Amino acid sequence: MKDHHLKAWLALVETGSIRGASRHLHLSQAAVTKAVRELEQDLDAPLIVRSSRGVQLTECGRQLTSRARLAQAQLALARQDIEQILGGKRGHVAAAVTPMVFLGVLPAVIERFSKLMPLAELTFEEGLMPHVLHALRDGSIDFAVAAPAMEEVSGDFDFEPLHTLETIVGCRRGHPMASATEWSELAGCT
Repeated sequence: MKDHHLKAWLALVETGSIRGASRHLHLSQAAVTKAVRELEQDLDAPLIVRSSRGVQLTECGRQLTSRARLAQAQLALARQDIEQILGGKRGHVAAAVTPMVFLGVLPAVIERFSKLMPLAELTFEEGLMPHVLHALRDGSIDFAVAAPAMEEVSGDFDFEPLHTLETIVGCRRGHPMASATEWSELAGCT
């Protein structure tokens, strides 16, 4: 399995057809077809089912896709690491943030990062935890800044608490529950 095989595979998955992958990669359809066939031979497994509407992934094809994305992401990181070792300040960082972070500290972080690494490309996705965790697993983001529940991240990910968010409950003046100090006191409120 070689890098060009994985690139052809991922282009096929993204575009949904041999023709689309060949256009995307500026290769002939025969070259993309050959790369996919070589992958299927190397793995000794069917990866796609061809039809008049394009291609559909087999279960083996879906498994290869998730691992191929991770492999490509890791190779891109290796290239960036080498550039930085050689003195470059170029690179790409992809991160995800949950809405609370997006609205809070993110602008200051972006400004500081841009001053330290003016040639680096920085992309952010905003999403709720299920999206963020999926993006971490498939390698489409490098890290996430989020406010997760411990059970969501324990086991699968390394994490480091950065900051404690203060949570408040607001209510109108004179509300019967205005003096509540525990969540359990508010549980029955409607």
